[in-house]
Amino acid sequence: MATTPQTWQSTLNVSASYVTVATGATNGSQVSSIWLANTNATTARTVTLVVGGSGVPTANIVSYITIQPNDSILIPMPNSPIVLKSGITFKAYQDVGTDVNILACGLDM
Repeated sequence: MATTPQTWQSTLNVSASYVTVATGATNGSQVSSIWLANTNATTARTVTLVVGGSGVPTANIVSYITIQPNDSILIPMPNSPIVLKSGITFKAYQDVGTDVNILACGLDM
């Protein structure tokens, strides 16, 4: 099986922002690490990660990730990546504003 390394990025808002949709022809995609950066200088932000689409109900997979002002976090998942079958979307949103950036890395398979 051929794999292609990928990076996906987006700026979040209060509705679920598209980060990526699995495009691997048969086997989909894997998200193996996520960086979140809060660019707000004074206020912490809370982020939720979401999957869904192609007949799969939208579901929060991780809620209430708090990022302090002008801070970032790394969520490494080397042994348990988020596996997205073809057509399934990975999205994220923040509690208030548009000042959190997300970068996700993984593989299309």
